[in-house]
Amino acid sequence: MKRCLFALLLVFLTACAGPPLAPATRPSAQNLPPTTATPAPLLKPVAAATPPEPPATPSPPATATPEMTRLVVWDGLPAAQSAKLDEDIAAFQQYFPHTIIERQRYNDQTTLITAILEGRVNYDVILGASGMVFALQKTRKIQPMNELFSPGFLDGFIGVGLNSARLDGRIWGLPDTVGFHLLLFYNQDLLDAPPATLKDLAQLAADGGLALNSYDPLWLLPWLGGDDGRLVDDAGRPNLNTPAMVSALEIHKNLRGKTPPPDYAAGRNLFAAGQAAAMINGEWAIGELENTSLPWAVAPLPVFGKDAQAARPLVLGRYWVVGAETTGRRAEAALSFLEFITAPERQLARLAAFGLLPTRRSALTAPPVLTNPVWRVSAQQMQAGRSVPLNVDVNRLLTAMRGPLEQFMAGELSAEEAARQMQEQAK
Repeated sequence: MKRCLFALLLVFLTACAGPPLAPATRPSAQNLPPTTATPAPLLKPVAAATPPEPPATPSPPATATPEMTRLVVWDGLPAAQSAKLDEDIAAFQQYFPHTIIERQRYNDQTTLITAILEGRVNYDVILGASGMVFALQKTRKIQPMNELFSPGFLDGFIGVGLNSARLDGRIWGLPDTVGFHLLLFYNQDLLDAPPATLKDLAQLAADGGLALNSYDPLWLLPWLGGDDGRLVDDAGRPNLNTPAMVSALEIHKNLRGKTPPPDYAAGRNLFAAGQAAAMINGEWAIGELENTSLPWAVAPLPVFGKDAQAARPLVLGRYWVVGAETTGRRAEAALSFLEFITAPERQLARLAAFGLLPTRRSALTAPPVLTNPVWRVSAQQMQAGRSVPLNVDVNRLLTAMRGPLEQFMAGELSAEEAARQMQEQAK
């Protein structure tokens, strides 16, 4: 279903040569010590002084050959994205010809992590999901980005992207792309405008016009409002038994309609067949709908609550990290490579090719995003979303929530009891 972006949820998942040698100074004749003839004894003819040997002209200094730097880069990208990365690497090496990128591929993050911990592979730079970043961070196999890059450079990335790589006051990865957030899709033949408020959306659901995956906790998360709506507290501990969760459960139940689709595929098929006027689905559905003749459009999820707060769906990302033993010239090459590969123009190129949202602020406010109604809305909803700290296992939290949610939707638990059970099962 997902374009292989985030393995986390199973739904998809310079070199610089040293300073040039100072040129040798060619000696000048006037700087040489004078050669003095030794005077002959008296009464003997005086021999002419032997002219001094001309100073030898030194050979011009040899031009220092810049030292080549080899950088080992690992990734697990799908074929099309992999080919694009090859193009970007070739472009990088034109700018930095004395850096050799040795690219390595992994098929499974866990296998690569094990190989790294056992010392069986070399690595300088790795691209992976936040779960991999955390595994390498807690075993001290990577370096914090805020000790490698300036604050000004890091501030150029969106906060929701950096937050998932944050732990212990440090940032451990540069966000390559972020997404996975939910959006509101609607049929323009059936709706003149999308529901703008939760009340409007609930009415559409009551009329049988809304398709969503009501038994999956991912679809519950956007309605967790306020400070107590965070999935975890400041220490990364589950924060599920809260008034915000009780309220979110009630909202979610009101959106399922009289005959909710039994699963994800059924809801998607209803919308694709024109039998549902709207659908709440992940941003990955953009790529699926582009290949249909359906007159669809996309909108942010409706605002909710007394303060008309924005819905805050879950946001996940993938990240570039730098190895703990990457120092000296290799570290310089790694930083130059990451600045190059995350440049706004390259992020926009990947958006155009694969629909991958940029993480650089300047890219998200560039004309290609702002003038595209789909990308603009998706970027807006993504930036309103919530990420989780690096040390949080989202899979575990969603698994703990699933059973109580199903029982609540079936009328077997109250919202308060469902929230309490979610918390107990997550501990």
